[in-house]
Amino acid sequence: MGKVISFAGTKGGILKSTLTQCVSTSKTFDGYKVGILEGDSQSSLLAWENERDKVLKPLNIKIINHDENRALKDEITELREIYDFLFVDLPGESKALNLTRTALAYSDLCIFPLRLSHKDTTAFDSNMRQPLKDILKIRERKHFKILPIFAHHSTNIQSFKDNYNAINIIDKFNNIHRDRAVYTYFSVGGLTLREYEATHKLNSTEAGKASKAVEEMELVAQEILETLNN
Repeated sequence: MGKVISFAGTKGGILKSTLTQCVSTSKTFDGYKVGILEGDSQSSLLAWENERDKVLKPLNIKIINHDENRALKDEITELREIYDFLFVDLPGESKALNLTRTALAYSDLCIFPLRLSHKDTTAFDSNMRQPLKDILKIRERKHFKILPIFAHHSTNIQSFKDNYNAINIIDKFNNIHRDRAVYTYFSVGGLTLREYEATHKLNSTEAGKASKAVEEMELVAQEILETLNN
């Protein structure tokens, strides 16, 4: 039975799709059978795959669009029998949290990318604290983690993480996601982050930016794998 990793949050624009893209295609998950279940109605990952199919070889991963006529738990149950790792890209939900609640119950690891702002941390606390408290009665803390995002590229990791201590109901990633411009444009033409790095070897400035991004994504991917194996 495969492992299910969901990227969840109470709003859009917090890098769920970008993280799903980069982590699922990281070197850490090479050699595994990887699937992506796209729950976001914008279907940005399917659009990325379609753009890629026009000029590049197919990805070694399969992207499946969430069928709104099916229960998410049924899709997860079915797909985890097919893939070693199934990544679920959830939509931003701030009210009913229907899909997010399902992900809390059926994922082996649910990751919440969260920026450090009063608005975002307050929204997370008001929308997610009770669902998390409910599910933590039957599951361990290790199944849920906050991933601090949008740190400046020169930010000290520990000092940045310390600012999230008020949200103490679940654990935090040891690594953080830094704010790098490369994440906004690497996937043009259907490229993965690693492929983007490889195609810019002759441009030392751009290659350096991409290399740092790849390294950081590998650290996040490795921490995910380590968490699942513990």
